[in-house]
Amino acid sequence: MNPKHIIYLFISFFFCHVAYGDKCADPLTSIDFQNFSLFHLIKAHDDKEEKLSTWIHFFFNQFRSVESAVKYIKKLNINLINKEDQACFIRGFNIYMIHMLANQVITVTRNGGKNFYDEKYSNIKQYCIDFLEVANTLSLHKYLNSIMMSRDVARKAEGNLGILKSVIKKVSMEHPAMFTADPMKALSAIKMVESVDDPSMDPSKFAIRDYQLLAILSLKNHYYNANLIDPISNIREDIDSKVRLWFRKRSKLFRLYKPPPMEEPLYCYLNGKHYYRTPDYFVQAFFSAIKEKMTKIYTHFLNNFNSAVEKKSYKIEELKGIRYLKSLFLRKTFPNFVRLHVDYIETELNFLKESFLDMYDNTINCYASKYSNVAGDHYVDSKIMTA
Repeated sequence: MNPKHIIYLFISFFFCHVAYGDKCADPLTSIDFQNFSLFHLIKAHDDKEEKLSTWIHFFFNQFRSVESAVKYIKKLNINLINKEDQACFIRGFNIYMIHMLANQVITVTRNGGKNFYDEKYSNIKQYCIDFLEVANTLSLHKYLNSIMMSRDVARKAEGNLGILKSVIKKVSMEHPAMFTADPMKALSAIKMVESVDDPSMDPSKFAIRDYQLLAILSLKNHYYNANLIDPISNIREDIDSKVRLWFRKRSKLFRLYKPPPMEEPLYCYLNGKHYYRTPDYFVQAFFSAIKEKMTKIYTHFLNNFNSAVEKKSYKIEELKGIRYLKSLFLRKTFPNFVRLHVDYIETELNFLKESFLDMYDNTINCYASKYSNVAGDHYVDSKIMTA
């Protein structure tokens, strides 16, 4: 065979392999689905890398209401999302919208509200093409029956984590908690009627499966469970509230930026105290605060260094307390100049360590007690509130 032909075949095979993956970039109506349950749609998208499932969980975990999700999308710079994730991010948002607004879509259609959603979401139209197509296409409304149910039926899904508990080995002093089997395969093994055209289709079984799916996903990728836009002001306030640690006093030079409060409180109330609902919120916010603290100390060092160069002296102005007393007995040399700024870092890290230990223990306690499946709870709430 001609060597050029061999090279051509190799390159063709390589590009075919790369192109293989999920179907998030394809129109939703081109996907071969039988119902709108989350589990079924994820399977229909061939989501082997779990990009779509990650983003579906993100939206249910982050937003209890469509209004909050829409506000998030309006101010989101899509380029904050990895390029290879963007299609599944948008598809995840559309699937979330379909689930949250299923009952409303039917009601609006019955009342003759043509193009109601096109006008309502005109500002984010490019991000909800699939939802708008479902809302405006009567032939697709039969699939909404697979995710609509009464309040009592929806309540059956709540707290139903039997399948998850059956594949998790409990934590011990020697070993962390771990899966004893693939939980997604356990969900796949549950046989049920999937087609909306079959009279025996049972939406309550879909709801239980989806609730369990969201619980499984909550254990998988914590980065995407956290908010990607707003610093969480409550955590920042708690970090800065600790000003004394034994004989050390924290500097006021590096106070954290306090954004406006988020719409929904991220508090969990336990034993009369408030903590944070999930480790995802806490860890993302805490390390964001550490980065800001270190950046401010670094900027402070550079400003003082520029001043020292201009004045040809390593004397630091406006020192207070123990740092000022220390500086009186130190020679004004570059090593001592650096040492004073290192002291800022050491002090902040000690304060942050204490804050982290207290806040993380409380957060894990609260999470395990009440909020281990926030996404699933939002999912059930959406069915109850619109039933």
